[in-house]
Amino acid sequence: QSVDPNHLITTGEEGFFDERDPMAGKRLQRRAQAVPPGPAAYDPNDGNQWGPRSGQDFRANHAHPSIDYAVMHLWPDNWGRLGIDFGQGWLDAHIKVAAELGKPLILEEFGKGAAEGDILSTRDPWFELVKNAVDSSLQSDGPLRGSLFWQWDG
Repeated sequence: QSVDPNHLITTGEEGFFDERDPMAGKRLQRRAQAVPPGPAAYDPNDGNQWGPRSGQDFRANHAHPSIDYAVMHLWPDNWGRLGIDFGQGWLDAHIKVAAELGKPLILEEFGKGAAEGDILSTRDPWFELVKNAVDSSLQSDGPLRGSLFWQWDG
């Protein structure tokens, strides 16, 4: 920021939570139902644990005073987490932590692969999930302020 005070600064990270996150043992509330414990529970774990071992710590990295806004990605295919419930939980966890940090949040990359002919049934529910999350957050003055799709083609 000292080099260029006219541009906002962020991390560009995927948004993985440190498994030692102090909130990991607490329960998040979404609508009227309880969600599995803590933000780290939403880290994609494909068996190799590349997410948890990436060195990212969404909360700590975005809490730094030089970071103007928080970012996250959503890649269900890459992470092997294809259930839409995973996507909802991932969004909810980041929205909650960004609100606690008092910083705006941008979903700066997301996409979902789909075979030709399956785009409406496979990809579109993920785009609808993201659009609804952004719309809801904007209407309630929440931290999720926008999204940028990275993969449009099926």
